[in-house]
Amino acid sequence: LWIAQSPDGHSVVYRELYRPGLIISDAAAQILACETAGERIDCRLAPPDLWNRRQETGRSAVELFADSGLDFVKSSNERVAGWLALHELLMPRNTANTPHELTHAPDALRGYAATVYEPVKAVPQSAYDCEVGEFLRF
Repeated sequence: LWIAQSPDGHSVVYRELYRPGLIISDAAAQILACETAGERIDCRLAPPDLWNRRQETGRSAVELFADSGLDFVKSSNERVAGWLALHELLMPRNTANTPHELTHAPDALRGYAATVYEPVKAVPQSAYDCEVGEFLRF
């Protein structure tokens, strides 16, 4: 994902690339082909496992990407903290409705989510008093 962050802290995903099964040099070429000349990329994030040495080459994926001109910063791998942070980023702060070309896709996604999402039922306090292996019915 390519994400732009405005000075007021809003983040916008403006580009996505998903191509499964690519070797690293091909993935690097695809990434570079997506980025336009003169585009400012402040940093590229990658998960910590890309710094692990690969058994077949003795080099890490990050080193192989660097050979193609792509440098990365290690992102956090904290799953729970990451999902909580994502919830914070998605919290409504400013619900713009113009310009339409920028709000059309988020509005479509919002409509989908509001139509198909069913909130999880609250777990009654009595559920916490059950023994291991006991099944609850709500």
